[in-house]
Amino acid sequence: MLPEKIPEENGIVNKKVGCNLTLNDYIHVMYPKADECGYVALAHKQPKKRRNKITKKQMKGKTAEEVYMMVLSGEVEKEKDKPYDFVQRSYPVNELLDHAKLSKDCYTSMNTFYIKRRQKSDIRHLNALFVDIDYYNVPGVTKEKVLEVLDFNVKKELIPQPTFIVDSGRGFYFIWKIEDVPGKFVRATRLYMTVQDYIFHLFEDVGADVNARDVSRVLRLPASKNTKVNRQVKVVQYNENALYTLRFFQEYVNVFGEYKVAKKEKKKPNFVHLYNAYTLHISRMRDIETICRLRNYEMTGLRDQIIYIYYYYNLLVHKDKNIALFNTRELNAKFTEPLLDSEVRSFIVSAERSAEEKLDGQEPKAGYKYAGYNFKNETLIKILKITADEQKQLKTIISTEEKYDRNNKRRRKVGTRSEYLEQQKEQTEDKLWQLEQTMKRHPEWTHAQLAEYLGVTTKTIQRWKKQLI
Repeated sequence: MLPEKIPEENGIVNKKVGCNLTLNDYIHVMYPKADECGYVALAHKQPKKRRNKITKKQMKGKTAEEVYMMVLSGEVEKEKDKPYDFVQRSYPVNELLDHAKLSKDCYTSMNTFYIKRRQKSDIRHLNALFVDIDYYNVPGVTKEKVLEVLDFNVKKELIPQPTFIVDSGRGFYFIWKIEDVPGKFVRATRLYMTVQDYIFHLFEDVGADVNARDVSRVLRLPASKNTKVNRQVKVVQYNENALYTLRFFQEYVNVFGEYKVAKKEKKKPNFVHLYNAYTLHISRMRDIETICRLRNYEMTGLRDQIIYIYYYYNLLVHKDKNIALFNTRELNAKFTEPLLDSEVRSFIVSAERSAEEKLDGQEPKAGYKYAGYNFKNETLIKILKITADEQKQLKTIISTEEKYDRNNKRRRKVGTRSEYLEQQKEQTEDKLWQLEQTMKRHPEWTHAQLAEYLGVTTKTIQRWKKQLI
């Protein structure tokens, strides 16, 4: 149930933030150990002071006294106006309310710190998981759509109910309160960031902020003011029983095997990637894209089969018809002779019905083991006429012979240096292709975000980008 509008009395913001919850209650829930949990970062946004800026050209040949007189007379060039400055301080939890200026833009850290410094290395306690959803950046997405996505993810058991749903004025914060975990434990921090990435990907399509995932992030404080839209930040839902542990979320992360971090061993054994249903569908999609690329998108005679299978796996992965159709149209547009949009829609009708049967967990038809379509490798190879040479470039759509060949190569140690260099070259080419595809899907990502996504360093990303040019 949505709370009533927050009242204001004599220009002072009332501390009630909704759902019969006061701001003091919110702080108590977020930081239950009070001052024992360390320092909370508190930031305010305020108008930036206008400063004078003297160029080198203006200072040339001038004495200090002459420069000072130029400043007084107003002859110097003015600095470009930047509307806001962030003023940040750290306080013990019990002093947070005393220093929070609720009539301004006010931000607090989700997690706490050992010292009065907001850095990842100084984290004391991990208190909450969160996602910042700026749905206004995505055309056609509304508040109702965001809440529908949350409801869908909860019903599909992809994520539990959040403890807080906060209306930030223009977007939403979903916050999952966890039992505080010491930030000095590297494994705990690593798991925390893995879960944060997982939550981000769940809400990526409705505007989740890719830059708001780190452990030292600050979010707007409920009952403060969002001056961009002249609205107050408020809690619109509080589930008092939705209190979790970080270990509890590990089960959700393992739903998608791609987030599971392999243990490091002193002696690295031969590693065989085991696919679950989700990662298998993603790999099938990538293999279909690779087949089209290898054939220079000359798919005449196989276009309807390609569109049908590609859309089917897209729907199983994204569980969203609009995304699946968008990706399928993009692939069709790359064909040397693309299909008409009406033809694309006619080919995907049956695939959509089969995918829904599989996603809804319906009973399989008589004579079948599973609901929906479950293509065997041999079937896909026959339908798409995949050659033995093409299979060597694929991940999963391979014949039994190719599978055994790969196993034998993996068991056999690399002999000569030339063979080793050839193997390294193939791996690098694969990584370069992955980087190129990732940059196309997320052109706004920084080197650090690309490095985190591909599991390499930022220097490696810079080196690979030079090779792509």
